[in-house]
Amino acid sequence: MCVNYLPILKPTVLERFHAVPPAEDWREEVWQDYAAPILIGGDLARQCVLANYDFLPKRYLPPGTRYSTMNARAETIGELRSYKGAWQRNQLCLVPMQGFFEPCYETGKAVRHLIQREDGEPFAVAGLWRTWEEEGGLLSYSRC
Repeated sequence: MCVNYLPILKPTVLERFHAVPPAEDWREEVWQDYAAPILIGGDLARQCVLANYDFLPKRYLPPGTRYSTMNARAETIGELRSYKGAWQRNQLCLVPMQGFFEPCYETGKAVRHLIQREDGEPFAVAGLWRTWEEEGGLLSYSRC
């Protein structure tokens, strides 16, 4: 599973996805625990918000714990405790991007390979989001 991707640019949020981009800026390449734009709500009430990329942010894990919730799997999303509540509440989102990286092992080593549309246009992948009880109401998400 990929661990990072290229999010869309601010002008693209409105042009391509018909939502007002958040005022805050985000990085050109997104990794675990980075903030990035996601789209929540339906066509008539679509909002673009910044959310933390990893369903369970690192600061909520006990020290020394290694646990990744960046990519949810369809076969377990409704069963695993980490995703089950948001799945049952239908907290679905779109994660807009220019492309994502996957490892290619043809050389015997993991070489980062960019996957994107042939025409270079942005696209979105399915995601699941949740809210954390803290000042500012942190949102986090996982790709599905």
